[in-house]
Amino acid sequence: MLVLYYKASCPYSLRIRLALSEKELPFERRIVGEEKPPELVEISGGRVPVFLENSLAVRHSGVIAEYLEERFPTPALLPSEPRDRALVRMAMLDLDAVLDRIERLTPEEVEAARPSLLQGLDRIEAKLGDAGTLFGMECTLADLWLLSTVEAAAHRGLDLAREKPLLRPWLAKMRARKSVRQEPLAAQG
Repeated sequence: MLVLYYKASCPYSLRIRLALSEKELPFERRIVGEEKPPELVEISGGRVPVFLENSLAVRHSGVIAEYLEERFPTPALLPSEPRDRALVRMAMLDLDAVLDRIERLTPEEVEAARPSLLQGLDRIEAKLGDAGTLFGMECTLADLWLLSTVEAAAHRGLDLAREKPLLRPWLAKMRARKSVRQEPLAAQG
């Protein structure tokens, strides 16, 4: 049985919920509130997301995503070519840095951080393809990482797509995906 511990508003958890949905994997949802379940505290110190499969507990969104990709390879969320996989993984790391920064912002710091956050997305925006996905590939983990980042920013009042023209059509296409329609986004959680 597949189980995911998550907070509804957690963008790191959103990444995994979207990956599970893209792969059409049914999973038991364990939504975490203020009071952390003892087993979650034991596994991760109470941090989410945590993914369970039988006796295996996996934590950290990047590690969980890699595990899901190896354990359930179809549909693939990483390209088959090593060069393309490296590009996706580097984009994921860049997006981790932007999301980590967004998540640390206090409400008073949000507006002042806008220019540096936008600059942090410059390399990513340059990789948006005509197909409405990063690098012009099928939907990859990098697309899920970007969506969680954009939604986390929106939750804090930053409309990153407003200032990044290539991001707007990409965001519309992502929001139309079945997986995204099935999972409440962080800004809605």
